[in-house]
Amino acid sequence: MLSEDVLRLIAALNGIDTDVAAIIVSLGQKAAASHGHAISEFPGLTAALDGKAAQGHTHALGALADVDGEAVEQAEPGAVLSRLTSGGWGPVNLTAADIKSGQLDAARMPAHLSPAAINNLSASISSARDEVRERSIALAIILT
Repeated sequence: MLSEDVLRLIAALNGIDTDVAAIIVSLGQKAAASHGHAISEFPGLTAALDGKAAQGHTHALGALADVDGEAVEQAEPGAVLSRLTSGGWGPVNLTAADIKSGQLDAARMPAHLSPAAINNLSASISSARDEVRERSIALAIILT
């Protein structure tokens, strides 16, 4: 009946009105999108920040843990920092012969970048490209 439909419609609108009112109240209690806080409002933050280093602080290389500071100060220009057999770090002078021979682990070419590995990869890519080209031609023929 029409009178029942009107009553149901009124009840639905009242329910929606209640929900909208609740949303408005809830939004009124939220913080503004742009707002701020004092550091003191966060318990423990000031103490935690006091224990941190200043933004512009620096360290001398020789002052770092596991670095031979004396050797660093006496190093020749061009020396590089390297892991020493003692487990620490210190300056090392590299020559072109050291790098070319691969005697240093850091200077040795990784196996996956060896000329043979790169040639194999290139051949695989070329083969895959040819296969894709052949399948594309076959698909074009089927679709026409």
